[in-house]
Amino acid sequence: MALSNWDTLTWNKDGMCVEGALALPDGTMVEVYKNWLYVHDTHAHRGKGDRFEGDIVLSFKKGECQYRHLHLLGKRGPQESIFFVAIYRTYTDPPTEAFKLFGIGAYGFNRSGKWTGITEDTISKLMVWLKRMDEEYAIGLPEFMERLRFNQGDAFFAREFGEALPASEPGKAQPPFLMQALDKLKP
Repeated sequence: MALSNWDTLTWNKDGMCVEGALALPDGTMVEVYKNWLYVHDTHAHRGKGDRFEGDIVLSFKKGECQYRHLHLLGKRGPQESIFFVAIYRTYTDPPTEAFKLFGIGAYGFNRSGKWTGITEDTISKLMVWLKRMDEEYAIGLPEFMERLRFNQGDAFFAREFGEALPASEPGKAQPPFLMQALDKLKP
């Protein structure tokens, strides 16, 4: 399963780790998928021959983008990663910025094929970038940011079996569940 190769570390507006998806009041949703973001919109018109499946209306890999009230900022980083900020912002009086997702989706193996998960070096570079985005775009970076990463394949299995999300601190990542299961099958 391809998702088992990818690791994720994402925060909400309060700096608490979340699973990597953000549902928004207008019916849209943004989610980390491998090392890019998908934006879902169940209300968007779909024609025959559309590139995306289901309710996906946008894939985002880097740069700046706005879809309805969702603002995305992104940059490519180490470990084939995406560093990103997703902010739901309305321009009512007063403006709404109650929904935010910050984070990284990264390849979890090093060059010699060993599972490392997201490394401290990658997280350090992400934090430098997030602070720069906070200075430039006033994204409202939380002062405290919890540090729990999870494997995207393990998250899939946890959802399917109704289990809690298996998360751990960076640097303490166990190999993905699928790898552990396959290793047990080896003679």
